Amino acid sequence: MLYLVLQIKLHSRSGELLSPTPQSQAEDLATRIKTLVTSSSERTYGDLRKIIYVRSSDVNDSDVEELVEDSVFALLPFVPAGTPTQITVAGVTEPKQWIITDKPSFVDKIYSVTYVCTTADSTKTVVDLPMITITGTTTSYLLTVYIEGTDDATNVDTYPHISFGP
Repeated sequence: MLYLVLQIKLHSRSGELLSPTPQSQAEDLATRIKTLVTSSSERTYGDLRKIIYVRSSDVNDSDVEELVEDSVFALLPFVPAGTPTQITVAGVTEPKQWIITDKPSFVDKIYSVTYVCTTADSTKTVVDLPMITITGTTTSYLLTVYIEGTDDATNVDTYPHISFGP
């Protein structure tokens, strides 16, 4: 019995006991975003899927791949004029229930994360971006691109929804 209590205390000191907190998930996502935007090499579909969730059954669909690429360019204009040297999490909140519509069954939760991007010249840009968690995983993502079941045609969608253009 003492061994079990000691083991639980050691685990809780070294990290989250059962699952990561939204704050730690947002920090992990910030690290992946920074790695992506500061990379000098061309970003691949595989690289983009580190911040955008695609179900394994949808990975090989060319329409999904195209929307993943379009989604990144729609979401990442927040990157300041200079490459960020630091991206920190200023806050994580759960949006009001009425904002969350048409959530796919595989998405567990959605959050709004406030990020502070700092460049080498100390310019700070504050931006709010979505963060989703996926049922059965501990990894967080900006959004998901997925094929929605239809009878007649392939319907590729995002969640949360992104609007392109005016």
